This record gives sequence, C-alpha cells and structure tokens, in this order.
Amino acid sequence: MIQLTDFTIQDPVQKKMTDNPSMIIMHYTAENFNSPHQFFLNGQKNNGIIAHYIIDSDENGTINKYLKDNYIGKHAGISYYNGMDNLNQYSIGIENVNYGFSRNDKGGGVLLNDEMFYYDFPESQINSLINLTKELIDLYSIKPFNIVGHSDIAISFGRKEDPGPLFPWEKLAKEQGIGLWYNLSLTGNEFKEIDRIINSLSEKEKLSFFVNKLMEFGYGNPDLVSDSTRERPYQIKHTSDSNIIDKNTLFLIQSYNMHYRPDKGVSSSIDAKDFEIVHSLNIMKNITQYNDLSLTQLKDLYNTDDKNHDYLVSHEIQYQKIDDSINLLF
Repeated sequence: MIQLTDFTIQDPVQKKMTDNPSMIIMHYTAENFNSPHQFFLNGQKNNGIIAHYIIDSDENGTINKYLKDNYIGKHAGISYYNGMDNLNQYSIGIENVNYGFSRNDKGGGVLLNDEMFYYDFPESQINSLINLTKELIDLYSIKPFNIVGHSDIAISFGRKEDPGPLFPWEKLAKEQGIGLWYNLSLTGNEFKEIDRIINSLSEKEKLSFFVNKLMEFGYGNPDLVSDSTRERPYQIKHTSDSNIIDKNTLFLIQSYNMHYRPDKGVSSSIDAKDFEIVHSLNIMKNITQYNDLSLTQLKDLYNTDDKNHDYLVSHEIQYQKIDDSINLLF
C-alpha cells in the first residue's frame, strides 16, 4: 500500500460512478491559487472543482487524497476521448503541484519556443506518481491507452494544456510500463506501404489524414465544441464553423505533440516522423486492447528492437489488423 494523507470525508456530496474508474487523467495545478490543498478541500465540501489526488512537489512527494476513487470528481471538464465524453464520470484525476508555464521565469523554468517557461516535475513527485498509478492500474485494470493528460481530452482551442510538454510520459512508459507509447522498431515494417501513399498527398490532405489517425487513436474530432450550460454541464456538440475547426485542429496537434513529441516544445506542426508515430500508436493500442499485458511486458514492448512479426509471434501477442485506409476529413 502507498503512503498518503487521507482527506476524504465519509459522505461526500459528489455522486458515485456507475462502475469502477476506467481512466486516469494527469494534471498540473498551475498554482494560480495560493493553496491548492485548501482549493480542493473547498471543492470537496461545496461540490466544486475536485480531483481525487494531489501530489506535492516537496522532498517526499506527499500524496494527498481528497475523493474516493469511485466517486465522480470535477477535474476533466468538457472532455472527450476514445469514444466517451464527460470523462469525469469514468476517470481518476491526479493533480501534480507544478507552476505549469509563465512568461517570466519563477525559478528553474525551461524556455520553450522562445516564448514561455515550463517547469519540471521533481523526482520525488514522479516516484510518488509512479507508485500511486501502479496501484490504481492494479486495482481497476486500467488499460495503458486510458492513461492520458488533461490536454489529451480537453476539446476546443484555448482549453487546458496540462500536464504540459515536460511531463515525463516516455519515462513512465519505457521505464515503468505506465501509459501507452510507440515503438517504431516494432511497427516500422507495416508503415512502409502507407508511407508511399502519404507522400503522394497534398499538404492539406496529409494534415487531414494525420488528424483522422489521431481520432482513430482516441482524440476528439476538431469540430467538437462546448455546448455546456448550468443545467447541462459538460455537454459537447459539433460545429460547422471552419474557423473554429482550424483553431481546434492546431490545438489537437499541439496536444499530441506535448504528449508524444515534446522535443518540439509546444508546437502545432507535424513532420514525416509523426505519421509513423501515430501509426505505431494505433498498433500499440490495438495490441494492448486485445492482450492483458503486465507492466513489465508493456515496458519490454516499448523498448524491443525486434521486428513486429517475430516479436509478437514469439511472445504470443494477439494483434488485429488496424485500419490503414487513407481517409480525409476536410
């Protein structure tokens, strides 16, 4: 059992989930309030914003629990991922105390794209996060593709960007088996024919194809916008406004980049490698959907340099052929 400070109350005002949680959503606090602990305690008592856990950035990486795992928090907001919306109903929210980003360095910031300073997550905090996440995965059999960031699920331009480009997604996956990651050595052979087709497309068609593959992986359609009201919170709808779609498309790609291409900083650009990455991600999602792999097996899957057929057959891993058609959205 992990060590934590338990602030949960016996009779919370929040409602219970209809089933066990099936997702974990990672956040940073952004610390735009003086006391994150008091903020979530107030949310707990007043049915306001509340995540299930908050992990301090102190030398101990103290884990604080505010809401029982099977109660509906208010941390995901208006959201969509992997065919589901209003993800508060299905997810555990983990907040990490972190500045997020700022125009002026608050101390130890990393300047990205010559624009904003972003802040690393201390090792003590990440170690606590690893221990907590492993326990939650074990308790609720959470699939790796359902461990995501707030930016991965927050629809519409201008919404949440946490946990940001410095969150160690690759480290968590390759060293711990936590979350989904790609392996181009494992999946490269299957990409060769698709790559030839992609090279024949116009730049606009390439963008459309790439967004389509992000949607197949789980990201929301860029034409989704908020339709939320006080009476019907967290609702979404489709829009026909192409200007909004353009902004949302760039935000969608930025969210993908912060998770899977942090080497770009905070960017809405794509390059040739991204087509191979999203193809690999779809294969990895397929594999983890049809096989109950341990964290050790997942770690090996992300790190092996064997070719796909030999590795999957030798490890008795089932694999359903994914859709490799060239679909264009716009």
